[in-house]
Amino acid sequence: MLIGKKGFESVKLNDLIAHDYTKALYIIDKEEAEFNTIIEDIEKANTDGIQKGKEVQQAAVNYYSVMKDLFMFSRQEIEQEKLMRYSKSEKEIRSAQEKMLELGREKKIYIRTFSKQMKNSLP
Repeated sequence: MLIGKKGFESVKLNDLIAHDYTKALYIIDKEEAEFNTIIEDIEKANTDGIQKGKEVQQAAVNYYSVMKDLFMFSRQEIEQEKLMRYSKSEKEIRSAQEKMLELGREKKIYIRTFSKQMKNSLP
């Protein structure tokens, strides 16, 4: 699905290397759809008769929701990369660079917060 030689991440990376941002953004749409399917399947799973089944189910939904959010950061990053590469306006290029820095900081905070939450939720 996401990783591996033919996974979405490898395909997206190849598209980015080729500067084909449209295809890379399409792959992100496919990744998002895959995450949505996984989350929906977990939510639909029957937890009756499973000790702490609802809690585990909710933890799994939360985990995949956070992972989806993290993967979706790349959509914004690619859009900014596209602006930096193809924009003719110095103002647009500088704005895209600033947005990339901001996204990097947000992503770092997001990862740090997620890591702390995961450590706190372990038994």
